Amino acid sequence: MQAAPKEDEPLNNKSRANSRANILNSSLPGHYNLSGAGVVVGVGDALEPTQHIDFTGRLINRSAATPNNHGLHVMGTVGAAGLVREEYAGYAPKATLVAQQFAGILAYTPDYIQDYGMVITNNSYGNTVDDCVTFGQYDFYARMMDLQMIQYPNLQHVFAVGNSGLMNCSPYLPGFANVLGGYQTAKNTIQVGNANTQEIIDPSSSKGPVKDGRIKPEITAQGIGVLSTIAVNRYGSMQGTSMAAPAVSGGLALLYERYRQSHGGTNPKNGLMKALLVNGATDKGNPGPDFSYGFGWLNLLRSVRMLDNASYYNSVVSSGATNTHTITIPAGASIAQLKVMLYWNDAAANIMAAKTLVNDLDLTVTEPSGTIHLPYVLDSSPSNVNNAAVPGIDNTNNIEQVVIDNPTPGNYTFSVKGTTIPSGNPYEYFLVYDTIPVSTTLTYPVGGERLQGGDAVYIQWDSYGNAVNDFTIQYSVDNGANWTTVPNGANVSSGLRQLAWNVLPDSTEQARVKIIHNGTGIESISERFTVIPVPVITLATTPNQCEGYISIHWNPAAGATDYEVMQLQGQEWNSVAITTDTAYI
Repeated sequence: MQAAPKEDEPLNNKSRANSRANILNSSLPGHYNLSGAGVVVGVGDALEPTQHIDFTGRLINRSAATPNNHGLHVMGTVGAAGLVREEYAGYAPKATLVAQQFAGILAYTPDYIQDYGMVITNNSYGNTVDDCVTFGQYDFYARMMDLQMIQYPNLQHVFAVGNSGLMNCSPYLPGFANVLGGYQTAKNTIQVGNANTQEIIDPSSSKGPVKDGRIKPEITAQGIGVLSTIAVNRYGSMQGTSMAAPAVSGGLALLYERYRQSHGGTNPKNGLMKALLVNGATDKGNPGPDFSYGFGWLNLLRSVRMLDNASYYNSVVSSGATNTHTITIPAGASIAQLKVMLYWNDAAANIMAAKTLVNDLDLTVTEPSGTIHLPYVLDSSPSNVNNAAVPGIDNTNNIEQVVIDNPTPGNYTFSVKGTTIPSGNPYEYFLVYDTIPVSTTLTYPVGGERLQGGDAVYIQWDSYGNAVNDFTIQYSVDNGANWTTVPNGANVSSGLRQLAWNVLPDSTEQARVKIIHNGTGIESISERFTVIPVPVITLATTPNQCEGYISIHWNPAAGATDYEVMQLQGQEWNSVAITTDTAYI
């Protein structure tokens, strides 16, 4: 019998860049211009969303909660428009947002799917946050979540994994086996861990394994120092897995939008989206999956490229049978890594089951040479939970991954075996793969950003292959005619993928950044971005204000030749005038 759980408790500018969502948002040639438009995301939390202008025109408010900055902050990371400060826009600034109090979003899921077309929910709460007995327990709530993922195949629930990482649950190593029970222990949902801007896991982030040894969380995102919406019409910083989960939910909204663009407006299956999202993650912590980061750090650029390249299969396998899928790495291709992931929405297990895996499928990958690769497997025994994963047969998880470094050209065979399928009926699975080329790509800034001198940002990049070569990072204020190495930008360690930078004080609309992968001949250069001070707007003295219009003044910005005055009309800022003056009526 399950004890009655406690009540639910609440548990960006840099977040969008370090997950590569900025590239999905960017309208530059070769980027994606995604905003979440038309995608409906439910946010279960304590919030009064009408306290911020950033949700104007896109809000379905079903929340009766007392005003609370926690929920407002979470919703902003998913889909704030950035109307007050554009740099604090959320991941999906044009998504439609359904507000509901905590787990009410789950209880009303069938209605919100039917009435509004909801396809994603974000859930930054848990019900028992301080009890090792219930941590990782597969209970009634976990079973209900698994049932919903199968009943509503286009819906994806996302949960914060919990902030109980500092609790020690003997006999496990300190800091492990403290994933919240209930919702967070479901097999078919997505659980999110919390790390800082430098992508280092925060000690407070709950870590696996869950009771039956499964991997949780599956993925990690920034949850420390996240700037997002707070009351009233302001932005503030908060931290926790509550702040990491909406990065994943907002990122999923962009992937749903992209899928619809290439599939006639239809919604993807939740299993495909989960597999693409998790397989796209950048490995962190121990090699392969681990109980801290899951399969790694959110990297939406890798996920959307798998989606665009149709690097996936959706099929069924019968009990005892083996399906094969073959891809070819062409001769002359320079591939740094091949990542293959098998995922299936598993049937709901019995409440309090000692082992929750019902259907056991198994993945192997065969190289052109005949070498067979098994998926990564973790040791969930209490004293070994921090050990690195090793290849083996996984009879515990409904998600498996094979990674091959520097794969040679030729045919690769992915085999999916229906090891145990109790129903006897063919069972659905999703198989996704990523062939990552040897490359170095600047991911922030990319061009089009509007910064001001002194802004503290991180120059960020992805790099695959040539692992021992370090980097040089330079900037230009004249569209690349001349380059200067940024402070600490010479011989940047080969293992780093970001560098702190205080933006140059110059006023220019021709700023660019370049990264050089030393010794390889590979370099990547941003498009132009703007650096200029932000004017401070003030209202003219009272006698100059009359009904029907206002008179505004602003201080001159060094380097500015003119000013564009804009007015908020509906959900958009629209231009009403361009002037060389520093006042407008």
